[in-house]
Amino acid sequence: MSDATPRPDPAPEEPAPGATPGEPGRAAPAPDGRRVLLRRAPRYRALVLTGMLAGVLLAAAASLLGRPSDGFGRAALLGYLAATQGLVGGLVGGVVGGVLERGR
Repeated sequence: MSDATPRPDPAPEEPAPGATPGEPGRAAPAPDGRRVLLRRAPRYRALVLTGMLAGVLLAAAASLLGRPSDGFGRAALLGYLAATQGLVGGLVGGVVGGVLERGR
């Protein structure tokens, strides 16, 4: 059997003087009356996927507008460029997320 004794909640964090409820990084009231710390952070998944999509679109434009090579067809060129530009775009999106989070 497990220990069924309830544990007390930890002491709520007091808001900084002059802080308004809901201010990022400050204590705010929860629906049940407790105080919780709000933290706003960028959504990295959305930023990385947006960067990857932009890279793939850039690769598609470059492969369609460029001259075909004797060594590669348009489809192979599109595949190589989409893979590399998608990775680079994803990395750029992640860096943008890090910069946005650090600036808060």
